[in-house]
Amino acid sequence: MVALYPQVLKEVFKGVDSSDVNISIVSMETVAFIAHSPPGKAALYKQDEQVMRHIMGKLQEAITKFPTEWRVRALAALADIIHLNVDHITSDITKVSLAWFNQLGPSALQNIFEMARQPFPDIKAAAFNVLEKIAAHRWGQIKIINHPGLFEFLLDRSTETTLEGKQAKYDVIKTLYNSPTISSTFPDEHCDRMAKYLQEGVIYVPIGNHVAVEGAD
Repeated sequence: MVALYPQVLKEVFKGVDSSDVNISIVSMETVAFIAHSPPGKAALYKQDEQVMRHIMGKLQEAITKFPTEWRVRALAALADIIHLNVDHITSDITKVSLAWFNQLGPSALQNIFEMARQPFPDIKAAAFNVLEKIAAHRWGQIKIINHPGLFEFLLDRSTETTLEGKQAKYDVIKTLYNSPTISSTFPDEHCDRMAKYLQEGVIYVPIGNHVAVEGAD
């Protein structure tokens, strides 16, 4: 599409700046659809660097300032933009994904972290989805381990009270642990904690807590 229909792509880029929020979001989602695949990422990277920088800035604005419905869709678009299957990760594509994520601004990861802690299911699920996509990249793993409180939050089961929340957090840990670069990014102690978390499963109740509940009956 990018190579065959350059004029269409220009219209999509223009749509990102539309005063109509729906058109703007749909345009961002279209860019994200293209970026979801490695060839799409490569094609977008060949565009003027300022174009993607502008789009990522608008995406960050949508994630942080738009009404909830649009924020959820903007987070989903971001997840598609940085998504890569482990088998498709190359140094070039990784650099592209990192460059685009950094164009969101220095507070991007903190914003996503805060959304994952919100009580609103839609926002929480969308934020965890982005964290899972970040976790597949070595640069994402470095950001996660260096961001104050984020890794501990991911291992803290007490923050999630719904099955969906528990599953979302489990999926992030699973992606981290199964990454081929995890042993060179996380210390052994952290890897052991993740292995234990995964072994215990999505739903885990400490024995002491279980006994207390049984005794209360």
